Amino acid sequence: MSQRQPAQIRGAFFANIANWVKEAYGEDVYLRAVARLDKEDQALLQKKILTSGWYPVSFTERFANACRAEVLVSVGEDERTFNHRNIREAGGRIMQSLYKFVLSWLDIQFAIGKIPTLFSRIYDQGKAEVVSSSKGSCKVVFSGPPEMAESLKSFGPGSVDYIIELAGSKPKKVEISKLEENENGFLIEVYAEY
Repeated sequence: MSQRQPAQIRGAFFANIANWVKEAYGEDVYLRAVARLDKEDQALLQKKILTSGWYPVSFTERFANACRAEVLVSVGEDERTFNHRNIREAGGRIMQSLYKFVLSWLDIQFAIGKIPTLFSRIYDQGKAEVVSSSKGSCKVVFSGPPEMAESLKSFGPGSVDYIIELAGSKPKKVEISKLEENENGFLIEVYAEY
């Protein structure tokens, strides 16, 4: 029986996060965040991040946690604010370059229906599924191996929120409405009203 490989995230998204931290908070905050990581993770960050490459989700989550911690100490910005800015400013670069224009022309329910496609372009494992979408609300379920849970708890709700914004609507409420985790994986249901 073959063992499953750890889940990975596309290099283009990881590179945007690393570059965004430098630009948004400064090189000194970035370097102090990197110093919070173990030597193995620091060595990975010293290499050029290939946009076409794949990087372990667990590594990118450790990096994001180090950045959140350093930003809190250095700037006073909490995790929620960091994640909100990260999705819009770092992840938004890719979204804005192509999808913002396209999504703004689409029916909001159609745009929400594109979340699984976007997810599959970012992660090599797991899935996103729109389980309900009606005028004014939707439910999106994210699931996958255990090492992806923290990342999706941080960025799943914000991603749904951002897609709704890009499609030209204003989110009224976005929350995790269901959360299940065990040694085999996780399930996160995000409920949104707009």
